[in-house]
Amino acid sequence: MSHSTQLEKEVNPDRIVDATGLHSPIPLLRLKKELAKMNSDEIVRLDCNDSYLPDDIANWCDRMNHSYLGQKSTEDLLSLFILK
Repeated sequence: MSHSTQLEKEVNPDRIVDATGLHSPIPLLRLKKELAKMNSDEIVRLDCNDSYLPDDIANWCDRMNHSYLGQKSTEDLLSLFILK
């Protein structure tokens, strides 16, 4: 199951986690740490360049009751959006 949903609308995150150049599980650990500081209904953007991460993060969000909103991508950057 692929979660590579491209966001159609503009999303303004409350926080940003930079995980560029990092590979699993480090981006997830950084995301978890940031989410722990956040309030419900806040959005975090996770910037990365690991093409396997969107599915991993989306599946993790499903298990943890967060909402994976989708992603925006350029040639060398993926931005994943998660609603706590």
